[in-house]
Amino acid sequence: MENSKAGEVNRYRSIQNLYSRPDLTNDQTLGPNDLVLDYNTRNTSFYADVSANILGPSFLLRLGQHGIGLTTRARVETETIFPPDLGYYTYNANRGNVNMTPSHISSMAWREWGLHYDYTLSSADDRRLILGVNLRYLQGYEGLSIFNEQFSYRQIRTDSFEVSPGAATLMFTSGNLGVDENTPYEPKIQGTGLGLDLGVVYEYLGERWNCNLGFALNDVGNIRFATVARCTNFATTLP
Repeated sequence: MENSKAGEVNRYRSIQNLYSRPDLTNDQTLGPNDLVLDYNTRNTSFYADVSANILGPSFLLRLGQHGIGLTTRARVETETIFPPDLGYYTYNANRGNVNMTPSHISSMAWREWGLHYDYTLSSADDRRLILGVNLRYLQGYEGLSIFNEQFSYRQIRTDSFEVSPGAATLMFTSGNLGVDENTPYEPKIQGTGLGLDLGVVYEYLGERWNCNLGFALNDVGNIRFATVARCTNFATTLP
């Protein structure tokens, strides 16, 4: 039901026939004034990504066909795969178990120092083709990952459900754990790594319009939290 309020539904219900979809039989015929409540379902997972960037000082020096630069940046990135089993309510007539598809959520905060180089492959008065690369040194502050490997749930009331069995993995940085509660949190570097960007840009300079067309492969790399990370596995076979 779209653009509806609870009060409007209640008023409609008092004067019309309101049915819940699983209560209808296959051979039941609906009248022109009957209203059926149903929920959409989907078969694919949703991917979500949230990113925050703070750009620091940077510069670019161009020497003929060559370009050399330095960049600084602080970043926070969170991404998840939301399983279809939790996206919409799915009717289950016998209240049996619903097996969840594997899913995860990951988040990390880090800063980076980047060295940029680009080379102009071809150039004319009104167009040029440039190939560029960024090599970045990464310094990780915090990291967190939760992986759902095995999971099922069963609805027991309209507003409650129980989980059984389950298996999950929790990984997180631990360098700031155990700090006295009276001591303010202070970010510190807990891991390092390398990152790489590759890209190519075609530029066209017209009399009235400028056009840039580019392709890039971004954020290839990793950060390793070697001595300040914890990994915990959860597993249960309880009914």
